[in-house]
Amino acid sequence: MILLKSNYHVLSLLQSPAGGQWVLKQTEPIEKYYKLGKRLGQPGQFGYALLATHIDGNQNFAVKVISKARFTRSADIKYHYEQLRSEITVMSKMSHPNIVKLYEVYETLDTLYLVMEL
Repeated sequence: MILLKSNYHVLSLLQSPAGGQWVLKQTEPIEKYYKLGKRLGQPGQFGYALLATHIDGNQNFAVKVISKARFTRSADIKYHYEQLRSEITVMSKMSHPNIVKLYEVYETLDTLYLVMEL
């Protein structure tokens, strides 16, 4: 398994002040580090999952893709973004064999990408 900069990456994002349009903060494009592939399973309430391969090591991950458009149309966008931040905070701190590991978070103006254990 490749040792990713994941914990540092996620924790540094969580310590950054979040603006109104950002859940965490804008990052480099996920495509710079991962090749996004086929869809995994059925779409969920907030998005869908893709198979992703890390460019450096050919290691596979699941990427949860969440469209922020669903939240930006809401009157209570700050509440929804705070809920997403809380989920990311909890997931980044979890380390248990029965819980899917969150490795990295990428964010664009309209999409949030959660890189997770496959």
